[in-house]
Amino acid sequence: MLLYFSFLILIIGLFILKFLPKHLNEYLTQIALVVSSVLLVLSIYMIKTYDSNYSYFQHIFDIDLYSYSFFNIKLLFGLDSLAVLFIFLTNFLVFLCVIFLYSYNVNKKNFLINLLALQLCLFFIFSSLDVFCILCFF
Repeated sequence: MLLYFSFLILIIGLFILKFLPKHLNEYLTQIALVVSSVLLVLSIYMIKTYDSNYSYFQHIFDIDLYSYSFFNIKLLFGLDSLAVLFIFLTNFLVFLCVIFLYSYNVNKKNFLINLLALQLCLFFIFSSLDVFCILCFF
């Protein structure tokens, strides 16, 4: 469930950044900082709750696309010990990038949207349990 909430928070943050006007640079950076800090806290909690004695994937959830298309696709996501560390590293680096962006006067909206979209793609790649998902998001 934690992985599902991480995906959901990141997608909501991307939509908020997409539809805010470009001249609100300070608010864009603050929203991206809040999203990245919440994801960093969730990833730390994922590390704390990860049971290394359990030999199977943890935090598993699936998305059924049966009713949305005729392809009969089921996407499966979960975490192992290496994926937990990679997701934490991704969250930490994105958090640092957003913090260091405060001092620059560039086109922050496009940069932050691309940064969070890259983070979402890395989440999908690190947590996907199907070869189809890895190929789609890579």
